[in-house]
Amino acid sequence: GDKRKMSDTRSIVYGAISIALSFALSYAKLFKLPQGGSVTFASLLPLMIYCCMFGTRRGLIVCTIYGVLQALQDPFIIHPMQFLLDYPLAFGLIGVSGIFMEKGVFKDKKVVAFLLGGVLAVVLRYACHVCSGVFAFADYADLDKYDTAIAYSMAYNSFAFVDMLIALVAGSTLFASKSFSALMQKSSDVNKAAEVKTEQPTEDEEELDEIDKQIIQNQEKLFH
Repeated sequence: GDKRKMSDTRSIVYGAISIALSFALSYAKLFKLPQGGSVTFASLLPLMIYCCMFGTRRGLIVCTIYGVLQALQDPFIIHPMQFLLDYPLAFGLIGVSGIFMEKGVFKDKKVVAFLLGGVLAVVLRYACHVCSGVFAFADYADLDKYDTAIAYSMAYNSFAFVDMLIALVAGSTLFASKSFSALMQKSSDVNKAAEVKTEQPTEDEEELDEIDKQIIQNQEKLFH
């Protein structure tokens, strides 16, 4: 139906913009590690905002696409499984950063929901990088300094927390702004909430699946 088509079109357009912004920001590297990985200037923030606006399901797809693009931008690939862990999976899991917004947790504290979502996302990303390090980069481990390859991988991949910290600080500033919250409300799927409440059920509304309806209802609670 028209409503579902508008929602999908809007999410695709915003997804493309978010990927482009994050990709551009990823070139602003504060420092780069020798076996892959870098700390950037809040390159993950556009993706995280998208996830808060359109939910985890769409966020996972957009972030996975971004992960593949990262592999093309600055590849450090020595094994297919390492590629999956370090790029599509690690970056794809950034898609969970909007889960607390989507579920309507901390209704009156959008900043808290954003921060907790970011922490969850970076822990999952970090776990992927650590597994990749143990699996594919054990030969690079400095065993004179670290007892095991696991310890080396955990230390090496801690850059992910620094990268996310920058995005969280920048994002917290945005989410604390009333004007930014109003802009998110205007641009995201929350606009459909009023239609769902005021109109009688139609075939178009029935095409909105339960996940979309839940996202709409929870976003309305967050932004009102």
